[in-house]
Amino acid sequence: FVSNSSDQGGGMRIDSTNTVLTNCDFISNYASSTGGLGGGGLLIGHYGSSEIPGITGCLFWKNEAFSSGGGAFVFGSPVFKNCVFDGNSADNYYGGAIFAYGSGSAKLINSVLEFNFSQYYGGAILVYSGPTIQITNCSTYGNVSGGGNGVVDIYSATCNINNSILYDNNGASSQQLIVNSSTVNINYSDIFGGWGGAGAHNISSDPLYTNPGIGDLTLQAASPCINTASTTAPSYQPKDIVNSPRVGAPDMGAYEHN
Repeated sequence: FVSNSSDQGGGMRIDSTNTVLTNCDFISNYASSTGGLGGGGLLIGHYGSSEIPGITGCLFWKNEAFSSGGGAFVFGSPVFKNCVFDGNSADNYYGGAIFAYGSGSAKLINSVLEFNFSQYYGGAILVYSGPTIQITNCSTYGNVSGGGNGVVDIYSATCNINNSILYDNNGASSQQLIVNSSTVNINYSDIFGGWGGAGAHNISSDPLYTNPGIGDLTLQAASPCINTASTTAPSYQPKDIVNSPRVGAPDMGAYEHN
């Protein structure tokens, strides 16, 4: 889906829980709505709690929303697995890669979020007003929010982060997370600046990505994220984003070092 445009859901809009997307590319699509909705690449407009299970192996690259959700604007309960959100932008509002809103329970598994931008909050992800989001074995790098206002921002919502890396976003100069009237639980993850909230087994070390400047978020052999994650994390997958097996104690992030 390349260079399409609409007011909402520049590349595609989904309103059915039966939708399956596998190995699809959303590139340079544009959502022009000046209101709250957006979704440069994709708008998921299903309001119910039933999962939309099949968004797998998809690339969201350089999609743009005038308002929010540069890569995807999400209602309901979609499951993104083995996806890459790279270079998407929310030009005037929130959620450079993903904006999750309303009731529902979104999942982001084995995925990469890099070089996304929002004008205000949520350089990578903004979760707002009710939803639950589960983030498992994801890697982030180089996401920027205007004014350094957080890379993953949680407002009046619930967020569970496991086996993931939030590091070197906003130039590694400000908060990786902003939490406001929300419940956030983080376990077995690498969080720049540390995490003092609920959860355990977290670190705040340089993950030693291989070549993050060009988007290579695989781990170097000396990475502190190797063999430090958990197989009991919610939605844990026995294989990583490129289908490599996770052997023994798994690694934090989207890529297993083998």
